[in-house]
Amino acid sequence: MQIFRQLLALATVIVALLMASVIAHAQDSNFEDQVQSMYVAYYGRPGDSGGIEFWAQQLETSGGDLHAIIEAFGNSVEYDERYGGLANETLVNTIYQQLLGRVADSEGLAFYVEKLNSGELLLASIALDIFNGVQSEDRDIVANKLEVANRYTDYVRDSGASYGSDDITRAQALLDGVTAAEDSLQSALSAVIDLVDGVIAAFALSSSAMVAGGSLPAAYTCDGIGVSPPLTWSDGPDGTDSYALAMHHIPGPGDTHWYWLLFDIPASVTSLAAAESSVGTFGINSVNSENEYTPPCSQGDGAKSYTITVYALSESPGLADPSTVDRDTLLNAIGSITLDEASLEVSYERTSSGDLSACEEKTAAYQAYSELLSVSCGTEYFSINTDTSLPSPSNIEADKKMVGITAWIQRVPLPRQQTWNIALEPEWLSGSYQSPTSLGPIAIAVNGVPMLHLDKRPDDVSNPEYYDAAFDTVLLGELDQCGAHSGNGEDYHYHYPPVCMLSRHDLSKPIAYGLDGVAIYYGTGGTDYYGSGRYNDVDNFPVGVDADDLDECNALLLEDGSYVHYTTSDAPYFIGCHRASVDSSLNNQNPGNARSLDRDPWLLDSSVEGMTITHFYTDEDNWRHLVLTADEDSSASGSSEVLYRETVDQSDGDCWDFEYRTTEGVSSSDTEVFCHS
Repeated sequence: MQIFRQLLALATVIVALLMASVIAHAQDSNFEDQVQSMYVAYYGRPGDSGGIEFWAQQLETSGGDLHAIIEAFGNSVEYDERYGGLANETLVNTIYQQLLGRVADSEGLAFYVEKLNSGELLLASIALDIFNGVQSEDRDIVANKLEVANRYTDYVRDSGASYGSDDITRAQALLDGVTAAEDSLQSALSAVIDLVDGVIAAFALSSSAMVAGGSLPAAYTCDGIGVSPPLTWSDGPDGTDSYALAMHHIPGPGDTHWYWLLFDIPASVTSLAAAESSVGTFGINSVNSENEYTPPCSQGDGAKSYTITVYALSESPGLADPSTVDRDTLLNAIGSITLDEASLEVSYERTSSGDLSACEEKTAAYQAYSELLSVSCGTEYFSINTDTSLPSPSNIEADKKMVGITAWIQRVPLPRQQTWNIALEPEWLSGSYQSPTSLGPIAIAVNGVPMLHLDKRPDDVSNPEYYDAAFDTVLLGELDQCGAHSGNGEDYHYHYPPVCMLSRHDLSKPIAYGLDGVAIYYGTGGTDYYGSGRYNDVDNFPVGVDADDLDECNALLLEDGSYVHYTTSDAPYFIGCHRASVDSSLNNQNPGNARSLDRDPWLLDSSVEGMTITHFYTDEDNWRHLVLTADEDSSASGSSEVLYRETVDQSDGDCWDFEYRTTEGVSSSDTEVFCHS
């Protein structure tokens, strides 16, 4: 419900902004114009003609009441994938960036974030306030985007052309490039026919580690390991001879900092891996004047915006001495030979440190995920309270929950309200250790998701001296690409370093705390499977330290006699044993089973052997779909789906509806209802 309220709040702001501008331009706009406005606002794309006609009819029937369409759009799969889980500050900036090509001014940002957080403003007052603050040039941008969107929708309808996911991506890129300028409008209008007919495609820049309008992961800043981020670009224009790249930040009027300059990138190259240093020629950065990537380390309060731009060039810029190539030199050299450019704008906010109490220090890492949890401190323990015990929905396909599992234990991730208690001050065990339990969490990640020991046997044989790979959950195909799965209590938890958190986590801070109060930092863990190859090069160990320096507990002994844990890609992954005492009276146990352990295996015959979970998504009716697809080299065939959603009638407790389907046409005859006790 928290995510839905967040989405609906953003829906309100977007529609308010766009509809205020529409009203200013055309008081007599028809319902189709209003619906098109909302497609542009919510999704950043032109609407399909069928959707526009349907919702226009709904608006006409309801006398222009927008509530139903706001709720439907705000709770749709497309909207959830595009914006779900973003903090309110990012959401507001995303609106401005998508519609107006800029982030919100600081006062406007603070105002709307506060109002969204408090829920003070209704739609009418938000619309009025935003409309009064929109300047004439901004209204021109919105009007131009709507005109291009209408041209696109009309041509798709009249020509009978397709409007699939690839078409949507290109249409979004087309609208992104529309500004208030008349030549921008005319250029976009002229491009519609060729774009729909597939004659041309928009030059686009993306990254597997971040999304446009989102956060720059800490790994690529001075708070992390400070390497350059991975990039991919597509649909470079014909005649491209080479590419150039620049990353910059504007801290104030007349001042520009740049962190990354590359030129003479071969035309055959369309991607750069993280930390890539062997492609193209480096110009100098503005921080240390070296020919290298230097990580952003901007000072001051608030989020800072960074823009990465790739330029398609018709010829080499001919810059013979890289040691003299600053940003102005590069831009001047490529100004007349640039065929097209594509940009990606992201933001990053640094956190301050100082003399902190144990409570402040340990809760700070969790407060960075305040949209998922809250924290409070007692005299001996601090408590983490979460409404769902689930991570944020990711905009990155590879980070979807459950995807990639090849040995599914037939449990699904259900949201559960939980409180976890962690020691404020570790009670160190002098010269000994305590074996971790296999019956519940041994640590809590800073996003509120529990972390369990690697051993899947439900007993206390988790002593590091008795490791047996045959019972290592990580090696059995039971975990998704983020290192987690749902256990017998339908509780989602990690058994492996939570690599998917690196898309936003500050590596200078713990990624989890053990129940003993000992910090766990991310060290390594990225593989071609875990993290989908994005974090293979991330090594966050201190200088001169590697995994071989850790003891059997995966802990590093510090000069003051204390310990910290680091994650590793090999067993025991994060905690092999505790160097401080765990208080068993904290009652940090897993939730009870939602369904009987000996239930029927649904419609998947006697097992799910030979099948992989390939998709996990939520549809417009709030059904979660967990899709299994048969592996090519297995005896299984087709695909199967498990669908589940919260039961409307909750009088019997926390209850969920389940349905099951297969590609052979077999479906469950009735919806089954299961309740937590």
